[in-house]
Amino acid sequence: MDPVQAQELPRAAWQRAVWLLCEEPTSSTAARVFAVVSVICILVSITNFCVETLKTFKRQVCLNITLDGGVTYQIRPNYAVRTAYIHYT
Repeated sequence: MDPVQAQELPRAAWQRAVWLLCEEPTSSTAARVFAVVSVICILVSITNFCVETLKTFKRQVCLNITLDGGVTYQIRPNYAVRTAYIHYT
């Protein structure tokens, strides 16, 4: 078994904090929350992708939203979830 090698952390304090937040979930509570949210987003994305392929959910379901200017937007729920995940990553 290979021994665990120590990694050199960035020198700047803010870079070190960001690196630890994203790479080491055990480094802080915020890092753990970030890791859990990331895993939940991945699971929601996979579930959404699978649900989109089922015939039961092939219906064109839209949410119509009308703003004050009279502009109406149609939002498909699966598309909205996928778009939110892409923006998160």
